[in-house]
Order: sequence, then structure tokens, then C-alpha cells
Amino acid sequence: SWLVENSKGRKMDKELIIRKINLLVLPLLIRLHCYGLSGSVTTASVGCRSSNLKPHLRGRLEVLLEMSEFFKKEDTICAVIDTDYRYVILSLIGAGGFGEVYRVKRMNKLPDETNTFALKTETIDENRKHLNRLKIEMTVLQLCNKLPPYRREHFIMLADKGRTEDFKFIVMELVGSSLDIIQREMPHHSFSYGTSVKVGLQTIDAISDLHEIGYIHRDVKPQNFSVGLKDKASTIYLLDFGIARKYTIKDTKAVRLPRETVHFMGTVRYASRHCHRAQEQCRRDDLESWIYMLLEFLDRKSITWAKSINKSHVCSEKEKLFAGDYPLAVAALPEEVHKIISYINSLEYSSEPDYDFIKTMLRQSARKRNADLKSKFDWQPDTSPKPMKSTKPKTTKKHKKSKRVGEMEHELGALYQLAYT
Repeated sequence: SWLVENSKGRKMDKELIIRKINLLVLPLLIRLHCYGLSGSVTTASVGCRSSNLKPHLRGRLEVLLEMSEFFKKEDTICAVIDTDYRYVILSLIGAGGFGEVYRVKRMNKLPDETNTFALKTETIDENRKHLNRLKIEMTVLQLCNKLPPYRREHFIMLADKGRTEDFKFIVMELVGSSLDIIQREMPHHSFSYGTSVKVGLQTIDAISDLHEIGYIHRDVKPQNFSVGLKDKASTIYLLDFGIARKYTIKDTKAVRLPRETVHFMGTVRYASRHCHRAQEQCRRDDLESWIYMLLEFLDRKSITWAKSINKSHVCSEKEKLFAGDYPLAVAALPEEVHKIISYINSLEYSSEPDYDFIKTMLRQSARKRNADLKSKFDWQPDTSPKPMKSTKPKTTKKHKKSKRVGEMEHELGALYQLAYT
């Protein structure tokens, strides 16, 4: 009912709403029930009677409700045993259109071996006609993991793979929060100039290294970059290669000929203009998506189409940007950023981008802004000594949100975002 109410005035048909409920809301019900926040989960939770639901949706809901009762009683969700290792699923990280991502624990690990990973699933359904996303992601990660150490820095390690009767899965290195989440937690939802440039340098390296193995990403956006954990907290990782595409001819560096028309692939806010026009994407398009992301890090007002869901309007606004009709936020940036925009606009379908030129312009722009590129990222704790502060007598204690309630509020916010992407 929440989705129906919030879809008023939007171009969302009944089938799309049901799909969003099936793919996004139902997994969240499990989490709500696990945390004991929902009281009693019933079919009324999705605003309709079970008997009125389509059979496939009603069946999944009934199974999930049964599972939620089990999850609430158990410390772990379930176990996956289909490889040389046994994995216990600890929690749901996220759910999408083709599967889920879980935080898992490897039970029969070797001494001194990491035992916590991310496990990504894809439902096995012979009747569904869609990209074999998990296989593509596995292939890309395997290729990335074979790169020289200096080139695989921005890719997570593929730890395992397998399948059950119901789904295929891959097991990967666990990483931290996405740049999207981190940015939203920043003051004014923007990074400092220094952090934005440092993020830009690492993310352009990641894209360059992906292009080196003959693949383009086709969905470059803040949600698909995450920071590492512990000693890798200063490293940014490129994730989610489910719609990546090989742009080179097998065993060569030659670029494949473009197809005449291509279905929209990507995210409206960050998609390239060629993607909007149903044209083949190549390396230049990853860079175009990257510059939108960088501008958003510098100042969210740079992306004038951020709140629009009209693809034609979004494409028109992007055309203005590349024509030099800059909004005030972009016009105020150093000319080196404008040069990057112009350079990306000059690239042809088969052009090999000059990544070093882009990085040079970024560094020069940082010098103009007196930004220290050796300092920590904005989100990293400042460990420098701080002056002593005078202590004040404690007054009334303020209630703090429980960690779990905070997590659920964050998931609901993410659900709202996913529902309209």
C-alpha cells in the first residue's frame, strides 16, 4: 500500500508495483521480523489479502512468512553447502531484481584465514529471459583477480562459487559502505574538494583497469563503489559487474562493432547520453557516468536532473552540460574540471581514453583549491591529538536509537531509493 500511495503521479503500472513488492519489500519483511520490530507480520503488511495476490507472489509471501518465524528463533538464517566450504548466512546486506547479497561466515576455514564474506545469489529460473548476470560478474572478477597486483587493487577477491537447486551463488571479499551511503552522511551531503579528487583518482583507476581486461561496466555510480575494511579502509573498490559487457573482440584489443540499437542499461541519473539514445556503449560512456558521479561528489547541485525520472528531460540536461551550458555549481569549479568534461565529450565510440590526462587535470584542480591530497578521506577518523575540553556536569540522558533500529531506518531509506530506480 505504501508503494501504491507513493506511485501516484508517477508512471508505474500495476505489474511494476507488484515486482517492486516481490523483489524489495518482501525481503525487508524478514529483516523486520528478525529484529522484532514488526510485531506480527501478516499479509496485511503489504496492503492486500493473500487471496487477492497473484499465485507466484502469494506463494513467495507464504514461504517468507514461514521463514521469518524460523529466522526469529535461530541465530543464523541458513547454511549453504555446495562447495569445499560450508557457509552460514548471518544477515541480509541487500536485495535486488535478480537476487540477494548476504553477509556469511565460512565455518570450516583454515587457520588465520578470513571467515566473513559476501555471498551473492541469483535465482535459477529457466523461463526468465535476462542476462546471466552472476556468470558475467564471476567472469569479470576472475579476470580482474589475475591482473598484476598494482592493477587489481580496486577489485574484490572472488573466494568461491557454487549452486543449489534453487540458486547460483558467488562468495566474495566483504567490503564496507558504498560511496553513496557515505556521501549522504556527510555535512551538506558533499565531500570536501580534496576528498572528491582523491575519490576521483581512485575510481578512474578502477575503471581504467576494468577497461584493460576488455570490459566496460555500464553502470558506474556511487552505489557501485565501496571502501575497504580494516587495513584497506583507504581503498575504493568497484563492484557489481552484472551488466558489464566485453567491448573487445575475443583474444584481441580490437573494439567490437556497435549494435544498431541497445536496450537501456544503467541508472537514469548517471547513464550516458548514448545509453539514453539506445546506442551502443563503450569506454567513453563509463567515463561520462564517472564525471556525473564526480560532479555530484563536489556539489550535489551540479546534477540538475537528480530528482527527475523523465529520461528525455534528464538526457536534455546532460546535453546542456556537455554543450558548456553549466549550472552555477559547475561553472564555479576550476577550469581543469571543465577541460575533463570537454575531453570526455570529444571521445568517439572506439576511442582509447587518456586516463592520465584526466588524472593530471584532477591534481591540478586540487592545487588550485589548495586541497591536500595526502590527508585522510572526510569519513575517516581524525587521529591527531585534540586539546582537552572542560568537563561539564551530566544532565538528563538522551535516549539513543538502538543499533538495529538505526539499521532498519537506513534500509527503509534505501528501499525508497531502489523502488524508483
